[in-house]
Amino acid sequence: MADASHQLRTPLTALRLRIENMEHLLGEEHEGQLEPVLEESERLSALVEQLLELSRAEREAVSEEADLVGLVTYRVDTWSAVAEERQVSLRLVAPETKLRVRASGSAVDQILDNLLDNAVSLTSAGATVTVAVDSGSGHHRLVVSDEGPGLSDEDKQRATDRFWRGDQTRSGSGLGLSIVRSLVEAHGGDMELLDASGGGLQIVVRFVAVD
Repeated sequence: MADASHQLRTPLTALRLRIENMEHLLGEEHEGQLEPVLEESERLSALVEQLLELSRAEREAVSEEADLVGLVTYRVDTWSAVAEERQVSLRLVAPETKLRVRASGSAVDQILDNLLDNAVSLTSAGATVTVAVDSGSGHHRLVVSDEGPGLSDEDKQRATDRFWRGDQTRSGSGLGLSIVRSLVEAHGGDMELLDASGGGLQIVVRFVAVD
C-alpha cells in the first residue's frame, strides 16, 4: 500500500499543477469551469496522504515517552479556532499535573487531530465537543465525546475499518479512525467506541502509563 501511494503522489501533484495552469490560460471568461476537477484532484491527493499515514502507523515502533496533558492541551487550543468557526464549543477537562505515556508526540497529535476532525464535523452548531484526559491503573486515557448523531452498536464495530463511512453523504476518506486505531495499537494501547452521555459518540483511547 505504501509503495502504491508513493507512486500516486507525484502524478497527482503534477495533475493539480496542470489544472491550475490551465485555469490561468483560460482566463476570466471561463473562470471556475475547472474548479470541480481541481477539487477532485485535491480530494484524491488527500486520500493518498491518508493512506501513507496509515501505512506509517502500522509500521511505527514505540521508543518514546510524552506528556499526554501537555500535548492534548496544545492541540485543543489549536483546534479551538476551527470549532469556533463551525459554532461548536470545544471543552477541555484535564489535570494540572503531567501524565506521561509511552507514545511519540507526533502520534498523539495525529490521533487527536483525527478524533477532533471527526467529532467537530459531526457536531451541530451550538453543541459541545469535550476532550478529557485522566489516569487509570497502568494507563492514561484520552476521551473525546461529541453531541452528534452517534453510532449503532453494529456501526461501532465497523467504524475503525478502512474506508468505512457511516454517512455516505459526508465527504471524507473513511480512514481517520482506522489511522487512530493503528497508531494506538502500535503504541501498545487500545481504543473503545461508546455512547456518550446525552447522545453522541465517545471514543476512549488508553495509552500505556510510564509514571
